[in-house]
Amino acid sequence: MRAGLSILEAIQELNEVDPDLDLKVRVGINTGEAVVAVGARPEQGEGLVTGDVVNTAARIQSAAPVDGVAVAEHTRYWSCAGSVSGDRGSQIADAPVGVGIADRRPGDFL
Repeated sequence: MRAGLSILEAIQELNEVDPDLDLKVRVGINTGEAVVAVGARPEQGEGLVTGDVVNTAARIQSAAPVDGVAVAEHTRYWSCAGSVSGDRGSQIADAPVGVGIADRRPGDFL
């Protein structure tokens, strides 16, 4: 979840450097098994990550507030239940998991 919050901070810094950007982001975090192409060359635009966990993370992302991080219930349980609030699972069509919104309190995440 620290990575998700770091993404928000990076976007905020980019917007401060160039206010015309006005970038907005939503982050969805889930845990589980995924297929990853380790031989991919990202510098050439290659990359592959797939699996149910990735599809669910994409749906979780849709429940995140703009410039916010949404976290699967089981992920928040195993990382730091006290740093996530609310339940937005009902806003995700066919979501198999509950979802909470990560707070930006420093030091709360493992």
